[in-house]
Amino acid sequence: MQVMIVTHTGLGLLLVTLVIAFAAVHLLRVWKRRHPASIVTGLMLILLGIVLMLTGLLILTDAASRDNRWAWWTHVAVSVAGPLVYAVHRKVSHSPGSRRSGVRFVTASAVVMGLLLVFHVAERKPAAPDRAGEAADFSPSPATLSSGTVAASEAILGRAPVAGQAARIGSAACEGCHQDVVAQWATSAHRFSSFNNPFYEASVVELRARDFSDHTASSEGFDGNARSQWCGACHDPVLLFTGQMQQPIETLSQDAQAGLTCLACHAINSIHDQTGNGNYNLNDVQQDPYLFSDRPSGSVRRWLHDAVMKARPEPHRQQMLTPLSRQPEFCATCHKVSIPEAVNDYRWLRGQNEYDNWHDSGVAGNAARTFYLPETARSCQDCHMPLVPAELAANDGLVRSHRFLAANTALPFLRGDGETVERIEKFLQEDKLRVDIISLRREETGQQLLLGLADARREGDGVKVYAGDHITLDIVVRNVGVGHTFPGGTNDSNEGWLEVTLLDEAGHEWASSGRLAENGHLDPLAHVYKAVLVDADG
Repeated sequence: MQVMIVTHTGLGLLLVTLVIAFAAVHLLRVWKRRHPASIVTGLMLILLGIVLMLTGLLILTDAASRDNRWAWWTHVAVSVAGPLVYAVHRKVSHSPGSRRSGVRFVTASAVVMGLLLVFHVAERKPAAPDRAGEAADFSPSPATLSSGTVAASEAILGRAPVAGQAARIGSAACEGCHQDVVAQWATSAHRFSSFNNPFYEASVVELRARDFSDHTASSEGFDGNARSQWCGACHDPVLLFTGQMQQPIETLSQDAQAGLTCLACHAINSIHDQTGNGNYNLNDVQQDPYLFSDRPSGSVRRWLHDAVMKARPEPHRQQMLTPLSRQPEFCATCHKVSIPEAVNDYRWLRGQNEYDNWHDSGVAGNAARTFYLPETARSCQDCHMPLVPAELAANDGLVRSHRFLAANTALPFLRGDGETVERIEKFLQEDKLRVDIISLRREETGQQLLLGLADARREGDGVKVYAGDHITLDIVVRNVGVGHTFPGGTNDSNEGWLEVTLLDEAGHEWASSGRLAENGHLDPLAHVYKAVLVDADG
């Protein structure tokens, strides 16, 4: 099919060039005959030829998308109408035998179109190479590779950029058509998941340097390097699958700075089960379904590869966007975490688990006991990958956001990305939680000064409190827009708290709770939503 596309385009451009030359000569010769029917049908043929050429070039370059399918159908319609108009043009001509030649041309065109249709229907998808075998040993990580062997970094990084090209690591092959998506991903926490994340780097470096000579029975043989592979499937797929986590790591290398690249997600073809911890299989032996995929960037044959992909992107779309990637279980493979005894020499511990919390919520529509049900069920992708405007490779001008906005403002803050911090703050403030003051009472007398939300929001009837009063506020915080428990993620590092400020009638601050001090430390009396890690001595 790709050979046909390239041949079709080449022959089409050649034919159009010949037709234009012929039309120029022919018009000069026959224009003076003043035969209206011939003139009208001839001009129609020229117009159809121009439309055919323009739509063909558009399809080959920019228009092979759902948004621009009008160009495809226009090209098809003109291809059918052209021979018919030509037959009419020959029929009304004064030349002997014109009618018979027109019929012969239409017949020949119909035969060619029929053969092309048969060829298209009979087209088969490229078969994946059969390289089944035992999974490579990335223990204690459950991640596997289709090849059964350690992969080359290109299987996760993709094609290397052209010399001098400022492509981001792991996106050189994608950035040509998906600039919007790559720009979004470049600011995301996924992009900064490896040794370009100082929090992760500190944790993994310490784990790898620790002495585990006194192993427990279940962790026998797992030194610090091997244990760090437990983290690698979700944070360091390039290092893990290339076998580098078993060796000293050059933390500033391209592989250690890659994070989660495009193929780290889009090459996943199956999930082993729903236990999480990177329990997926990455297809490192999938073949590019287009011609000249092994040609270097910037070469003529690589340009042909990209042109054919744009002209007929469906095989690429099917390979890179599987039904699995649209499911919440796809996200669960890394956003559901536990730490086994083989890693911590202690016991099994649950880490973050957004999937089960979502599955058990009203947002998923699965839990019978939940009393809060949104109008429609939502998945991970609906909230964290909403549709956003894009100029290229979009449907109706929209793509799924690859910013993966959540609650992590620390990473963009550290690298000075104020725009991403603002985006995350806006995302978190869009009706995610509701704070209701249920009652306010004077402790000395037990007097209820305020009862119920209606009283709290009533205008012109303020509550009088005085210096020296001991006041208790009863507050209910409701999760109304987070599809799992709040806070989510790693609860020992993610911090949420209540900030309460009391103002007098003049607007002066009277008392507060939950403020950040000038040194950045939180008020120790603040009501905090987080997990606190303690050792055996508390």
